Amino acid sequence: MKKLKIYYIVALPLLLVALFWLFTQAFHLLTAASDIMVIAGAVLMGFALFIIFKLCIFAFNKIV
Repeated sequence: MKKLKIYYIVALPLLLVALFWLFTQAFHLLTAASDIMVIAGAVLMGFALFIIFKLCIFAFNKIV
């Protein structure tokens, strides 16, 4: 069980960094000239925020 906890401690920050990168890409899409790109950026940002929120809840429940 301790080995699994170490995997969570290592993998969760890496996943969080990847999601923050996705969040920055969504932010750049929000400033695009095309309306469809802005809508895609809003959807991507909402998805990224939802996953980050769920990841934080999962990490809190598993690690603490």
